Amino acid sequence: MIKKAILLGALCALSACQSVPDEPYYAQPIVDVGYFGKFDYWDPIKGKNTLSTKTKSARKKLITKNLSVVIFEYEIDSNGNAHNLKLLQTIPDNLITQEDLENSRYAYEKFKPTPQNDGRIPVKVTERLLTTASGALSIPEDTQSIEGHVRSVMAHIKKQKG
Repeated sequence: MIKKAILLGALCALSACQSVPDEPYYAQPIVDVGYFGKFDYWDPIKGKNTLSTKTKSARKKLITKNLSVVIFEYEIDSNGNAHNLKLLQTIPDNLITQEDLENSRYAYEKFKPTPQNDGRIPVKVTERLLTTASGALSIPEDTQSIEGHVRSVMAHIKKQKG
């Protein structure tokens, strides 16, 4: 009985170490960045590679007859934990819900600071994902407009079709 209690306590402590705390910690002011800009500050820590049924279902909603766009943001705090994932916009409108975004796992939960981020500067990341009818993902450069990126992807698709 005592061994079971010790084992259960150890497992609970271990799982708590791996979870993201509820409250973010910010050692410095947050810097706004795009998808590619976050890599100047933080590198994702990759978790398990298998996708759950919920994840696959949420991602399937992004595949439409044409192109779809999802714009969302989240913060990476000074401990490398992602917080405050928020759906900002979808094209077409109402393509996915906040819950779908959370289930899609497009944003990593844990990060480690890059060598140049020894001050553990927190960031607010705005990501923009474009999904083609074939299911391919495309991410515009941080400084490129979403409209310009859509035009370049459409031109590429037309060129491929010949």
